[in-house]
Amino acid sequence: MLKSSTNFKFGFLPKRGFHLYALIVYFCMLQIIIYRLVCKVGSILAVLVAAVVDIVIGMVINNIPSVTLPFTYIFLLCPVVLVWYIVGELGSIIENAGLMGAPVPSFLQKMIVAFKNTVDYAGNKIIDNNK
Repeated sequence: MLKSSTNFKFGFLPKRGFHLYALIVYFCMLQIIIYRLVCKVGSILAVLVAAVVDIVIGMVINNIPSVTLPFTYIFLLCPVVLVWYIVGELGSIIENAGLMGAPVPSFLQKMIVAFKNTVDYAGNKIIDNNK
């Protein structure tokens, strides 16, 4: 066990109950890790659900004799969901790189702002139509 010495001083740490402080920090970090893990699992689950729905839509469309499409329906929904998540993650990576001080080209910053504004406008329009 570590013994305290006179030249070991940190003003922000309590003199007593340091183990309790470290335990609280540990549990806060654990909650953040669990939250991020749940978000990633939710993203993977959303892609899997989109794939299953895509397969079901394809089976229904291809087995109804009265419905004829000018193209062969293979997959439509799953690639859209995948592109949505990829674009969102790339935007997040670029935004975080800019916050850390990495040089981000101005056209990428403008694209991120335009994308966010478009999504916000579309979301607000949907909400306003439902009222």
